[in-house]
Amino acid sequence: MSSELLFQIDMKLKQMASPDPQRLKQMESAGMETGDLTRQKVFIHLRQPLTPAQVTELTGMNVTVYLDSWIPPVGVFPTGYYLAQLPVNMVAGLASKEYVVRLDTAEKALEPKARPL
Repeated sequence: MSSELLFQIDMKLKQMASPDPQRLKQMESAGMETGDLTRQKVFIHLRQPLTPAQVTELTGMNVTVYLDSWIPPVGVFPTGYYLAQLPVNMVAGLASKEYVVRLDTAEKALEPKARPL
């Protein structure tokens, strides 16, 4: 799991346990989704697309995998990935699957980088 994903999960758990308007504002400014703190959007990195059995397994864990989001490995990138959403308490279980290479957050604020003139 990426450190940013771990940080976001920690923030969501803290916010659910002890709501804090300042923390909530910080989460929103970082691009985190705060409408339902019990769920997390992630990128699931894999070496190959999920099999039907793996999709069934993940569905049983209450993981919603957006199967049409598959980006295959290419060039220097050895893994492909899916966009998925799951309960924050299931992230560790997903990370433990042997076919999952990496998990990263899909909740970020992205901004264009300035190009030098």
